[in-house]
Amino acid sequence: MKYLPEHYTWHSEPLEPAAAVVVDIDGVLSDASSRQHFIEAPRQDWRSFFDSCGEDKVIEEVKTVLDLLDPQLQIVLLTARPHRIHHLTEAWLRRYEIRWDLLIMRPWGDYELARDFKEITVWELRQVGFDLRLAFEDDRPQRGDVPRRGHSLPLRPLRLLRLRVGVARRPYRHKP
Repeated sequence: MKYLPEHYTWHSEPLEPAAAVVVDIDGVLSDASSRQHFIEAPRQDWRSFFDSCGEDKVIEEVKTVLDLLDPQLQIVLLTARPHRIHHLTEAWLRRYEIRWDLLIMRPWGDYELARDFKEITVWELRQVGFDLRLAFEDDRPQRGDVPRRGHSLPLRPLRLLRLRVGVARRPYRHKP
């Protein structure tokens, strides 16, 4: 990839886009349950929720799956965490020795819904040549969500998503 947005980080060196697995962090790879109280009603404190991410425990089963995946598959960590806590996220990944190739975090000033940010990012990854084989994601589908051609299918509780092969349409980007 010639152009790399600021919120994309390679683990070691830039790789050519290839077959890849997309993995969410919060609630999938990291156990964020100890900080859920920050975002419960009546007042949601997202800053404290994200600032406490370094205290999460790893979900060992998911880490093991990543370790067992074909070494030829690139691991893309796609999280709606804001880029401002990049240093905390990378420190957490080092502490638990998580296998990853590309870390994508929400860019500065992006306040879209997490699932919209992720859907747009998946489309962008495909456009530059990533062959997305599967994804691990825990965002719940909203009532009335219908998977569209080229998009992931929601499954529960931890959804192992099979990303359909084919030409993906550019997702609609909401204007604030």
